[in-house]
Amino acid sequence: MLILLSWNRWFRVRPKLSGGDNVLEREGYAVAAGFSLGLVSLGRGEDAPGSVDALVDRLFQYIGSKEPQNERFHFFVPSIDELNQSAGQIMDGTAINVDVTAPGATIAIALMFLKTESKLVHSRLSVPQTHFDLHYVRPDFIMLRVIARNLIMWSRVHASEEWIQSQIPEVIQNGVKGLGDTMSDPDEINVDAFVQAYVHIVVGACISLGLRYAGSRDGNLQELLYRYALYFLNEIKPGSVSSGAFPKGLSRYIDRGSLETCLHLIVLSLCVVMAGSGHLQTFKLLKYLRGRNSADGHLSFGNQMAVSLAIGFLFIGGGMQTFSTSKSSIAALLITLYPRLPTGPNDNRCHLQAFRHLYVLATEARCVQTVDVDSGLPVYCPLEVTVRETEQYAETSFYEVAPCILPERAVFKAVRVCGPRYWSQVINHIPEEKPWSSGEKGDVLRSGILYVKRKVGACSYVDDPAGCQSLLSRAMHKVFGLTRLRASAASRNCQDGDLVDQLISTFSSNPSLISFAQLCCDPNWNSRQVPVHSLPILKSIL
Repeated sequence: MLILLSWNRWFRVRPKLSGGDNVLEREGYAVAAGFSLGLVSLGRGEDAPGSVDALVDRLFQYIGSKEPQNERFHFFVPSIDELNQSAGQIMDGTAINVDVTAPGATIAIALMFLKTESKLVHSRLSVPQTHFDLHYVRPDFIMLRVIARNLIMWSRVHASEEWIQSQIPEVIQNGVKGLGDTMSDPDEINVDAFVQAYVHIVVGACISLGLRYAGSRDGNLQELLYRYALYFLNEIKPGSVSSGAFPKGLSRYIDRGSLETCLHLIVLSLCVVMAGSGHLQTFKLLKYLRGRNSADGHLSFGNQMAVSLAIGFLFIGGGMQTFSTSKSSIAALLITLYPRLPTGPNDNRCHLQAFRHLYVLATEARCVQTVDVDSGLPVYCPLEVTVRETEQYAETSFYEVAPCILPERAVFKAVRVCGPRYWSQVINHIPEEKPWSSGEKGDVLRSGILYVKRKVGACSYVDDPAGCQSLLSRAMHKVFGLTRLRASAASRNCQDGDLVDQLISTFSSNPSLISFAQLCCDPNWNSRQVPVHSLPILKSIL
């Protein structure tokens, strides 16, 4: 992370493991190396300096590409002395152990070509299209390929059921189409391979949607991911929830542990989309999963960790923050959501658990709070938010009630104070401004504070939620009541002062005006010799 985007070529492949190294964590080392390589060349693709083509070819060989291996990639040739000292060491040899190298190489390619729309790399990083190829690519590697392909072709990711189905090859769709019925000839069709591939492709597509729409709080996408979460939950423990047109009976061909992992990965993706919103329906699902964890006892440490992480995403920053979709933020989220959950608190075999904390690098404060310019107090205020035109939708405006989360700066265009109670003002956003920083002062977007001015005669939404206490219904009633007051009783002085404060606050919250009204309407103000009978008149004028 310290040399992000620096293209430091110091990194090299480690040829062997000494006797003191933990051999079981070799995949974790390879994944960490893939993260490092992807970060130092994040999103640069073909523009990265050096021999990019040779490096990409080498990475595809680590993935398990069928292309012929070039001898010039054999960088490390052990000397005679090294061979004599290799007793007790594990030598990897010239053959590539794809089970160890494929995850890290896939992640490295995904980060290197993030948002580059490279059709060449996208086509080379293919998903098995035949039944024969399914036997040579592990299902979890297929999921990583789906995620990597969608991160490369960033603009083609759409929040729809049709897009998820388009990620599934036709041979796999046909293979799982009749799972609920009796298969015609189960000896000719390996149903397990189809089901495993189908499940992991769907989960990979859901993770891609979560990364693509991170922090967007998209309602349609929330319903889509929530429906898939219920689908997997119903497959694990069949109930009354209908799975719609989804294939049924997955639990007969895939173990429960894999289904549990897929379910929790989808829930994590859902909470990435709804980050900082505290969405009630999503929170109820997480609450159910947490209670189910305690009761069943069939779930692993990784599943419980995923639920806790999802709850943290849903309420991140106390609702004041959410996730960004910049390149560095997506990289941090991908490292955090790496789809390999641990089996215990000390399990770092495939993924270092400390990497799960890197989601903080993807957070940004986009909350805006409206403050009354006279009283200095936070108030509720309706806002009209406008987002820029993109490739997926035209320029759109929607309404929010402050405090609220604004869209990302890349698509955010303007915010306008609307409604009948506060004076209208428009704040335009210039995309070339510096990134959001809630600690800076003097700028509405950077400070997260928008000052508003209440109109004369209007009440705040706290004092008058329904809008019934207008100038005529509240202020005039108090004026006519004050004209009948008598100033002879000293016990009424406190009551008169409270009524004056309420009357003036109906028109303005200016402290100077309130103090002036209290001074003029004070019966004990004897320095000016104000006649007592004129006090009701002065009050009615105010």
